[in-house]
Amino acid sequence: MSRFGRYDAAMRGLIRRVAGRVPGLVPASPTAIDELDAETHVRLAYDYVLGRPADDGGLQNYLDHLAAGSRDRRAVVDEMKGSDEYWFGHALRYADAGIAIHRSRCLFVQQLPQAARILDLGGTHQQSTEGAMVHLGYPYPFERMVIVDLDPDERHPLYQQMRSDEPVQSRLGPVEYSFHSMADLSRFDDGSFDLVYSGQTFEHVPEDVGDQVLAEVMRVLRPGGHLALDTPNGAACRLQLEGTGLAVTNPDHDIEYDHEPLRKKLVAAGFDVERELGLTHLPHTFDSGRFDPSEMHHTGVFADIERCYLLAYLCRRP
Repeated sequence: MSRFGRYDAAMRGLIRRVAGRVPGLVPASPTAIDELDAETHVRLAYDYVLGRPADDGGLQNYLDHLAAGSRDRRAVVDEMKGSDEYWFGHALRYADAGIAIHRSRCLFVQQLPQAARILDLGGTHQQSTEGAMVHLGYPYPFERMVIVDLDPDERHPLYQQMRSDEPVQSRLGPVEYSFHSMADLSRFDDGSFDLVYSGQTFEHVPEDVGDQVLAEVMRVLRPGGHLALDTPNGAACRLQLEGTGLAVTNPDHDIEYDHEPLRKKLVAAGFDVERELGLTHLPHTFDSGRFDPSEMHHTGVFADIERCYLLAYLCRRP
């Protein structure tokens, strides 16, 4: 279905939902957006995009654009989606906390440096053979991407859905799989990668194994190459788990790091930490000392790393 086809379908669904709330719109009204009168279309767009009734000034502004021919109906919707009200009030907030965190990770991955040869540690995507980095929005074409992961039968049941190890051609470049521990990268030559990414994987191995992973990453990176890593913030996780009796937020996690110990570990492994960022800001949680679940629904990348739900680092091999 085309982008406009999806929009038409969404608008038809919205018409059915809000038929009683938009003046002049009844269930028997036309269901194709081009058959709606201009005012009804704009009022529906406000409900669909901004989640509120149209204000008089905004309504008239869009009606004037439509009458003058300076905007078509879909451009009106695009203009609303480009507004600060939409971006900060809707685009960066999700009803599902998991989706909000995922979008924060997407924003981090989109900031990673351009690389021709990429090693993705634990990067199996549970719904796509193209792997996690491609679906998180890494923006640059590459010559080679290798996804290292455990054999599916050795993974926690949460992560056994995708079992294929066949190479695939993604929209950015070729993706291949190598099933083994990410602590053993012996099949890869020294300096053979420009970028190594560990996205939500470092917490899945014990601390001493994590040291082995970092040593291997240092070896397989070329001088000047980068390690990118994101992982749960242990300080946030402890607040989230208070009163539950649980030690970690995921049954497959071995350790959830605080910022300073993890930063020191990266430096001790020989990396220069170029950027340290937080994903999904939890200021009220940390100010109050009590976990505020509503803050988990806000997407973003922040400089305030210690008061975020995820820790994210971009490190360089000297």
